[in-house]
Parts: sequence; structure tokens; C-alpha cells
Amino acid sequence: MAILKILFLLTGAYCTSICLTPPNPPAKSTERRRFTTKFTLGLKDVLPIITVFYKYLTLGVNIVEVIVILASALSTLRPDLSSLALRHSTVGEGIGITPTYLVGFAILVGGTILRVSCYRALGELFTFELTLRPNHKLITSGPYSFARHPSYTAGFLFMNGLLISQLGPGSWWHTSGLWSMVFGRLFLAAWLGTVTVVEGMLIWRTGLEDEVLRREFGQEWDEWADRTRYRLVPGLY
Repeated sequence: MAILKILFLLTGAYCTSICLTPPNPPAKSTERRRFTTKFTLGLKDVLPIITVFYKYLTLGVNIVEVIVILASALSTLRPDLSSLALRHSTVGEGIGITPTYLVGFAILVGGTILRVSCYRALGELFTFELTLRPNHKLITSGPYSFARHPSYTAGFLFMNGLLISQLGPGSWWHTSGLWSMVFGRLFLAAWLGTVTVVEGMLIWRTGLEDEVLRREFGQEWDEWADRTRYRLVPGLY
């Protein structure tokens, strides 16, 4: 079962790469001007750093878990990599596919599928920066017919699914003993803090985007907002 999990981990790593890699080149400063506030100016250089940090942090955790599984399965490698087990010499034996892991993995994959559908719906208009392109169009089809900011919904699903699958029962983090170490707890607090800050910023960005797009498209935006009342989750928010 643990060896089978390698396929899940590689799939999760692929999903991480898709969700945290911009599908288009960065927007020009002139294209970001309409969204510029004192707050966004402060975030301009911070957000890319947070995104890259989170991307390689989560990919690194996946790689470590794959190595530990292989070290446990191949006894000739296990002595050389035993330090990855931390305080549990049999940590590799505790790694596996648990119900909690499957829930997190399903949420992660669902978020990735939604994210990709948003990439395709917006095409060249999709950027990680708040942007108005020349000849910008208001996209109201596909996932944007159900919510006004479905790519952020996808981001929430992806990040929370990743947390559940990488930190829950059956994961390397859970079985390695990091939960009980000061370093592990501090690292976890920083990880959770980063996710909380990013999710808070995404919620804030929905309001700013609505405001700018409403000024830009006027009645077209109003009609779309009447049909698509919710920002993130139909029936909830």
C-alpha cells in the first residue's frame, strides 16, 4: 500500500506544479495600474515570494515522503536514509493511504481540475497578478457561470486538500514525530500561518476585482452579477 502511495504523491506534486505555476507571463505594470492601491503595492513583491516558497515547500515534503517509502521498501537503502525517520525507526511502515489522506487527495485533485478549467476559460487573460489586459473581455462562461471568482475557490480547495493529505494520518509528517518536536511545531505554525494569510488575501481580492470590473464593464458586469450572485461558493458566499 505504501508503494502505491508513491503514485498518489507524484500526482499531488503534479497538481501542485499546475496550481502554483502561472499559465501566462507576468502582467506589465501598465496592465496592473487599475488595481494599484497602497496595499497592493506592498504585496506586489511579497506574493510571488510566498507562492514560490509554498510551491517548493510542498514539493519538498512530497519528495521526502517518496524517499522514505522507498527506503523502507528497499532494505539496502534504509540504513543510509534512516535519519529521515527522525525518532521512529519504522516511520516508513506508518506511511500509507488512509481515509483521511484520500479525502485530502480528492479535494486537492478537485481543486486542480477547477483551476485548470479557469485557466482555459480565461486563456491569455489569466494572470496571478490583478490585471486588466488591453481589449480585456468579461468572461462569464464555464466555471465563471457558477461563481465570479472560481479560480480562488480552486485555490482554497487545493491548499486545504494539500494540508490534509500532507499532514494527516498516513503521511510522513504525521508518522515521523515532527508533531512532538519544537522545530516541527514552529515549522507547522509558519506553514499554517502562510496558508491563512494567502486565503485571507484571496478573499480580499474578490472584492477589489469586483469593484474594478464593475467600473470597467458597467451594465455587462451588473447583468453577470445578477446571474452569478456568489463570489466563491454558490449558495454560500
